[in-house]
Amino acid sequence: MQASRLIGIALVAVLLTGCATAPRSPGSSRLPMQHPYRLLLVRPDIQVRELTAEGALSFKVEWADAARMAITGPLQSALATKAGPVVEVIGSEQAGANPAQVAELHLRHDALGQMMPRPKTVGGSLGDTAVEIGKSTKSDLLFIMHADYTLRTAGRKTVIGVGMVGCAVLSAALLGGADVCADPDAGDESAFASLIDSQTGEILWTTVGRAGFGDLRRDGKARKFAKVLTKKLPDLKPAGQ
Repeated sequence: MQASRLIGIALVAVLLTGCATAPRSPGSSRLPMQHPYRLLLVRPDIQVRELTAEGALSFKVEWADAARMAITGPLQSALATKAGPVVEVIGSEQAGANPAQVAELHLRHDALGQMMPRPKTVGGSLGDTAVEIGKSTKSDLLFIMHADYTLRTAGRKTVIGVGMVGCAVLSAALLGGADVCADPDAGDESAFASLIDSQTGEILWTTVGRAGFGDLRRDGKARKFAKVLTKKLPDLKPAGQ
């Protein structure tokens, strides 16, 4: 499954090469919106892996589903707070979005981020798929997010802990205490989100989630992370609201 996802991202990256770096055209941003509208929360894309003491890595679909369920409600609430009472915030499944188109949109979103530093994706386009989802769900703006992270087993934590202690002892003895030890599992998580104009597919805004967000299956972690992803959103309230 993961291999096919990577191949898909590579293929979409090729398709996006011609438009990903196109500069923003003057006045292309629709923010702030002028009238009440519908904001679509695209089904969150979550991947969770487990790393064992032996270094075996496996993807946990059930854990990813649990994390998605935990974060969807808080994200919808956070977006509703940002957008105000006259804006309808609705999930893509509730709005009847085509699951295949949602999956395609996530592939395009991920691929664009692989091609350039994510902040520079603003002004790029996710193309016709975003437009089609907007039309089918009668949505003006789309909020899309991705998160992936690895959970280490107790055995893995023990192995790494012992290794770090041993490294620190050798470092002190041979290098006079110079800090050359690093957790080999560090950095094995990422998260980002974007706001999309459904009329054009243009990325209007994007953010990168900070490291250390924890296990999103836990309600407290999910609520906190939803606030982090939406904290710096531009004004979503219609003009005059």
